[in-house]
Amino acid sequence: MLNNCLHQKRFGAWKSNGKDYHNKLSAVIDAVKSGHWIHWDFNDDVFARHDWSREPKDSLTTFYGNRARTLRERYQHIAVEFSGGADSWNLLYHFCRQGLHVDSVIHRYAEETITTPTDKSSSNQWAEGKLQAWPSFQKLLELNPNLKWHTWNIVEPIKQAWQAANIDFSIHNNFHPGGILKTPDLAEHNPFGIPNHESYAMVYGVDKPNVEFADGKFYLVFYDHPVILRSVLERQFFGVGVQDIFFYWDPDCVDMMTKQGHVIMNWFRKHSNMIKFINDRPTYLSIINPLIYPDYHPIWQSQKPKGLFAQTHENWFINNSHITGSKRWHDIMHDYTAILEHTLIGTEYSKYLQQDHDLHETFKVLASCPSRAYYLGDL
Repeated sequence: MLNNCLHQKRFGAWKSNGKDYHNKLSAVIDAVKSGHWIHWDFNDDVFARHDWSREPKDSLTTFYGNRARTLRERYQHIAVEFSGGADSWNLLYHFCRQGLHVDSVIHRYAEETITTPTDKSSSNQWAEGKLQAWPSFQKLLELNPNLKWHTWNIVEPIKQAWQAANIDFSIHNNFHPGGILKTPDLAEHNPFGIPNHESYAMVYGVDKPNVEFADGKFYLVFYDHPVILRSVLERQFFGVGVQDIFFYWDPDCVDMMTKQGHVIMNWFRKHSNMIKFINDRPTYLSIINPLIYPDYHPIWQSQKPKGLFAQTHENWFINNSHITGSKRWHDIMHDYTAILEHTLIGTEYSKYLQQDHDLHETFKVLASCPSRAYYLGDL
């Protein structure tokens, strides 16, 4: 069994001037002082030794199945965070197709915020719970009738948690409204009573591969923001015993990720006229999802949300200051912006400040930080 220290390293750290940080803002403040900008060390010690240019022979189906089986054998209890989107559906499917038991399927839902099925804007993303997640779960029940579904309606918990939130900018990284429910010192993060023990695992569908193209070469890159949004660094800091597991982005899965990267690269090699869309996120996702998740067939999907922390699917909370907790969230975001501006404006690193998406106010956030770029192959 992995000890907590080793397990925490799997979620990365920001490096500056040879020092590791598990808080991004602290890393940036010290980086400006030292003149050495931050680097996102995401399992560099493992990934840098791997030959990403060699395509594994096994199929993605084999890799996904082996990953699910390994996790089932390793942990006494498996809970899956299930949005119904491609990543979480694919991992749950590969448990079910092999008859592997899953103890809990947890779906976060905000029913009061959704509109109509014809509204496919990113603001209506929570509708995927009713229109995508639940119907696809019903189909998975045909493979595994013992699946147990738990709906977590997060509207009131979000309101209450932000009303009392005491954010420590030297510890917390995640200021997404719903992210507060993952952080132990800010909210009730385990309403289903999963035992706080290292033999129990919470499995997340993190994340799709980022294949990038430069100077005639393809690379695989990992960004820090999908990690930030799960509050896994804070959960380890505050001593959560449950093991947080990324199904895809994990040093145990380098061959799986390599295979995903090659499947994507090979498609763009054959369709080189489409390489110009590789940095267009919606188009890129529409291309790669069928390639890396061939069994996934969505019934209903909204547009992907914009923003890092002020994401459009949380507009119900962000754009209504009368809602309990919303004003506190806005105050915190303004305080965070002020610190960033004081730290970065006027320095050579001000380019790493970016405006987050919001309809009424200007919040500044730190740009997503990339890992090393791992060479896959030439065009």
